Amino acid sequence: MNFNPSCQKSKNCANSELPAFVKGDVPECPALHYFAVKALSCFAGFSHEEAQIIAEYAQFLGDNATSAGLPVEEITEELNEKKLYFNSETGILVPIIPTSMKTWYNETEIETKIPWFGASAGDKRTYDTITDILRPFHFYPPSSPSNPGDPPVVRFNPSNLHNRLTEIEKEAQKAEGHPGTDLLMKIGVYIHILADTMLHERFCAERTWQNLKRLVTALDENGNRIIYTPYKDYGFSTLEKYPCGIQQIGKVVHDSYVDYEYIFPRGVHELADKLDYSGHLTPVNSHRYTDACEIILRFLTNCIPDSSFDETNWKQTLKPKLRSVFATGNGTFNELKKAWKKEFNYAYEYDAGAVYKRLMEGDSSKTTDPERLKEFYDYTLLLYNIKQEI
Repeated sequence: MNFNPSCQKSKNCANSELPAFVKGDVPECPALHYFAVKALSCFAGFSHEEAQIIAEYAQFLGDNATSAGLPVEEITEELNEKKLYFNSETGILVPIIPTSMKTWYNETEIETKIPWFGASAGDKRTYDTITDILRPFHFYPPSSPSNPGDPPVVRFNPSNLHNRLTEIEKEAQKAEGHPGTDLLMKIGVYIHILADTMLHERFCAERTWQNLKRLVTALDENGNRIIYTPYKDYGFSTLEKYPCGIQQIGKVVHDSYVDYEYIFPRGVHELADKLDYSGHLTPVNSHRYTDACEIILRFLTNCIPDSSFDETNWKQTLKPKLRSVFATGNGTFNELKKAWKKEFNYAYEYDAGAVYKRLMEGDSSKTTDPERLKEFYDYTLLLYNIKQEI
C-alpha cells in the first residue's frame, strides 16, 4: 500500500535536483569492508553481481555522510507509520540517513546536532553523532556492559549481533538462491557492523574513560615505524570529558598491515595522578582482520542453500592468502585493487558517488515512487530499524 501524507501530489518529483552527496573525509577500511567482502562473497557462492551489491553496501555504510531529504511524490505505508518523512513547503521529503561522519572524530561535528532534512527544511528532528551514527553502525554495543554502570564497550561478534545474523541467514535460506537487492543490502550492512566489532573491539561510541587507549608504537609490514596522530589527544585524562570511539588512538586500527602496541587503564583508579596505564596489548592487524574474515565467511556460507563451510580450504588456502594480502599495505583504491586482484581474481569496482546516485535516482523504468525508489526506501527502513534494535 502506498501513501501520500499530504493528500496531494508533491511539488517535487523524479526530475528534481538530487541533494548533493557528502562523503566522509577518509574511506573506512576498504581493504576489509569492500575488497575482502567482495572476495568472500564470491568464495561463499554468491554470483559476482550479488557479491558486488553486498560489498558496495558493506563499504557505503562507512562513506555516506549526507544528511538531507529526498523529494518524492509518494511513500510507503511503512515509511508513514515510522514517520520517516516530512511535509515541507515544497513537498514530501524522505530522510537520507547519514552513517558516516563528514570529518571522522572531529570534535565540533561530534558535539553538533545534525538536522534530518537540512537546516532550512523546518523539521525539528536531529541526529546525534554518537548515538545515531557511531553507536549503531560502527560501535554496535553488546546487550550488557562488562562493567555495570559503564557504557558497553564493543566485543567482537557479541551474542545479540550473532543472533541477528542467524535471523538473516534463515531469511537468506528461504530465498532459495534468489536473494533480492533488499536482502543483499541487509547482508552487506550487517557485515560492515560485524567487521567493525573487530576493528573497534574494546572501544565504545560514548565518551568514557575506557577509550583512553594510548598508542606506544606502530610498525608497518617491513618493521618500519609509523607515526599516527590522535584525532584528539586527551592525555592521561582525569577529566570528566573523555574521548569517544577511537578518537584518541587514531586510525591505526583501520590499517590492515600494521602491528602496534598500546596501553590502557584497567579502571578509573588509574586515572588519578598517573602518567602511565597498566593495561597492555600488541595487536597484529593482518591476523585480526583474517579472524574477522572467517566469521564473515561462515555467515555468508550459511546464507547459501545447501552450502557448508570448508574448514580444510579455509586453513590451507584462504586464511594464508588473506593474511598475506592484508599485510602488504593499504594505499590508494587502485593499489588495493591490484593487490587483491593478484590474490583473488575478481572484478573490483566501487564508487560511493555512483551507489548514492543509484539510490537517489532509482529505477527509471518504474512509474511510481515506491517502485522506482524501492532500493532507497528499503535502505532507509533498514538503517532506521538497526537504530531501534540496540
